[in-house]
Amino acid sequence: MAENKHKKELIDGIFKQFEMLFENSQNAIYIFMDDTYKVCNKKFSSLLGYKSPDEWAKVNKNIPSVFVADKSVSTLINAYRNAMEKMIGSFNFNKFINFPILPK
Repeated sequence: MAENKHKKELIDGIFKQFEMLFENSQNAIYIFMDDTYKVCNKKFSSLLGYKSPDEWAKVNKNIPSVFVADKSVSTLINAYRNAMEKMIGSFNFNKFINFPILPK
């Protein structure tokens, strides 16, 4: 329980410290501690189809399921494994541009 309180205080403190950056940046920004304690700006939440950063923060799912639709997870995992086996630092994200955004 004390650990959760600490995480909440930490994520709130980080947001407060960088509030101007979060509110004024044209870039999507998020900070993720775990599936429960996370914060983002409006640009980030809108890219994922949420109405507000608070709406996104209330989603209590593991982070891959917040970003990737269920039917696309196996494709992403296979691409990651392939990249790791070939010792490739990154893979072609153009294959994933047409992934459906998760329904709310």
